[in-house]
Amino acid sequence: MNLSATPSVSLSGMNAAALRQYAASRNLAGGILGNPAPFGDPGTRTRLTTVQSAQQNDGVRAELQIAPDLFGGILQDVADQITAEYSFKANIMSLKVADSMLGTALNLRA
Repeated sequence: MNLSATPSVSLSGMNAAALRQYAASRNLAGGILGNPAPFGDPGTRTRLTTVQSAQQNDGVRAELQIAPDLFGGILQDVADQITAEYSFKANIMSLKVADSMLGTALNLRA
């Protein structure tokens, strides 16, 4: 991976983390409020999960799917939220480091 690909890779990672955070939050809220459409009729209970895969040109692709188990557990959703938060922060840090490296390269060139 080269330096110019870092922003797109980090952005795809941040999008995947945001989707994972959404699914976990929705699962937690759905246990109390019931889950809204489009992933289930009002009054029915469905759980969401994210499935991630590597993209052809670096980065990650994430999509929502209905979880096979209805009662995955509050602890799993809380752990997913924490993991998503740290993943998001790690991708932000890689963007900052890439920006710093690019700035240093430009200063050396000037």
